[in-house]
Order: sequence, then C-alpha cells, then structure tokens
Amino acid sequence: MSVTSAAAEPLPGIADVVAVFSTKGGVGKSTLATNLSAYMGLRLQQSGKTVCLVDTNVQNPDVGKMLQQFRPTIVDIARYSTQLNLD
Repeated sequence: MSVTSAAAEPLPGIADVVAVFSTKGGVGKSTLATNLSAYMGLRLQQSGKTVCLVDTNVQNPDVGKMLQQFRPTIVDIARYSTQLNLD
C-alpha cells in the first residue's frame, strides 16, 4: 500500500492527513473516523496538538450526531436559507 499526497506543497500547521473512505455505504466509515479522531485527540492532547474531523457527507452527515454537535449542515443552510436570519 502506498500513501501519496494530493497537495503539491505541505499545508502550514498540518502534520498528517488521514482519510477514511469507501464507495460502499453502511460499512462504518463515520464510526471509525469518529472513534479514530477521538483516540488520536486524547493521545495528542498531551503534546498540545489537535485533531480536526471533517465529515464531507453533504446528504446525511453522521459525525455531528455521534458527537452530539447539532449544527446546521450545508444542506440545511441551502434548504432553509430563506428562513435563516444571518444578521
């Protein structure tokens, strides 16, 4: 297995990028990514480093539900944009 970088130049402040993906649905990608990032966050906390978890599923993001972070998704914003007060 080889690992390649999609970025031409390293991103400042970003040491590593871990991607969890599969073309098949329902195989536990969100669960694995959430648990992996939580574990890595606890391990890296001692050294002052942080972990960023990005759920790119625009139709039904599950990571926010797993972490009990209920914030609007991009789909919610598009669906309810006329109802949102952005002031």
